[in-house]
Amino acid sequence: MPCAASQACIDGGEAHDPFTDQDPETTPVDANDTADPAPVGDTEDPDPVEDPDVCTTVTFVEEDRTIDLTNALTKGLLVQLEEPGTLEVCPGTWFAQLHSSSEVVVAGLGHTREQTVLSGGEQVPVFTVHGGSLTARNLVVDRGAAWTDGSYGAGGGLRCEAARVTLSNVTLSQNQAYDGGAGLVGPGCELTVTHADIVDNVATDDGGAFRVSDGGLARFEDVRFAGNAARDGGALAIFEGRVEVTTSLFEDNTAGDYGGALSNWYGQLQIGSSVLQENQARFGGGLSLAGTTALERVVLQRHDAEQGGAILFHDIGRLEGRHTSFSDNAPDDVAVQGSSQSYTWSDASNFACDGGQCLAEP
Repeated sequence: MPCAASQACIDGGEAHDPFTDQDPETTPVDANDTADPAPVGDTEDPDPVEDPDVCTTVTFVEEDRTIDLTNALTKGLLVQLEEPGTLEVCPGTWFAQLHSSSEVVVAGLGHTREQTVLSGGEQVPVFTVHGGSLTARNLVVDRGAAWTDGSYGAGGGLRCEAARVTLSNVTLSQNQAYDGGAGLVGPGCELTVTHADIVDNVATDDGGAFRVSDGGLARFEDVRFAGNAARDGGALAIFEGRVEVTTSLFEDNTAGDYGGALSNWYGQLQIGSSVLQENQARFGGGLSLAGTTALERVVLQRHDAEQGGAILFHDIGRLEGRHTSFSDNAPDDVAVQGSSQSYTWSDASNFACDGGQCLAEP
């Protein structure tokens, strides 16, 4: 677990910059240029949809023209989207590495999201967004990867900095990176994810699904996080970032050390009307909290850990729970790190943790 930018490391790790350039060197395709540079890696052509009534192209629609990018996304070429427009993606599996710096919409044209897959082929991030805004809807982001020399990299499916990103009716699956398996929300990034499944993503270090760091903001509504894994923060890891979660489900996520579902290091976290169940970690089966956290109408059930069955609270943080339900967590519901204090409460309990202790409230 790397330390936060302005804090001493809890475990003695060294800080690093999650936005170090990690892409392999490629010759990009500018959406305004029809040149055909060499492909990235060895990829197979996608299987086209057999139904003749369904389209089989990828086009970028600008205000005054349409650019055919079918060849680029068939071969896995780097595509730079530097002008406002809509990337219309027909059903099929497309090998995508898209760099966006303008006002861009990416729309899957299938009847369901599963029909349109943007794949990184386990080689490159699917989306890299620096500046402007990106809206992606009705598609799957699959098998993106962020690595440098086989080790450090951030944001397997999505890397975002100084931009607004909205993902709606999407699945992010089987993406991988050193930090932020499905995505990295970095400085100046504002991410909103609604009506989504974020499943089976892996980070070697922090944030199996997303790492939110250095002032980044992420909002999740009606999202299912399942089967994600990392060292810290099986689904989400916060490092001096902000995260808001509503009406969402965290299940079967795993962390090797802290926070089976989520770890909050020096950040701000709000979770409302959500369920966390059957997540696992060594410390904090559901949550590991060393920042400011508010829980309201949250269910935490069936978690296991060495310490902090559902929640491990670090005494440098602040935690408030309202109408929070605990059940079947082992060995306890809440434990304070570095002490023998642990707590087990009944359903619909109100409590607060601060200064190394937790108190039940009316």
